[in-house]
Amino acid sequence: MTARPAPTETPVRMHRPKAQLFHVLAMLWVFPSLGALLVLLLNSGRWLHAESLSALVSSTRFEQWIAVLLLLLHAAFFLLARHYHRNEIPREVQPESLDADK
Repeated sequence: MTARPAPTETPVRMHRPKAQLFHVLAMLWVFPSLGALLVLLLNSGRWLHAESLSALVSSTRFEQWIAVLLLLLHAAFFLLARHYHRNEIPREVQPESLDADK
């Protein structure tokens, strides 16, 4: 009796598109965040000598506000990646899209 080869079934691949998107964004956003930290650290002398919260806000320059916004976006990308990794239902990758990748 000869052994028959097992029927080859294409493996089902699963992915989470939103989780993948925000994971990549969070990883790549490290570079703008490092620049933002540099801007904040180089100009932090004004903040250290501020006497009140209103003086601190008024002494903040435009590029520092942009740096803070970049850091907040990095935190948002990280939190969204974590949220979708835990809560998004995995989707099946269609076989025709697998052939197009080759």
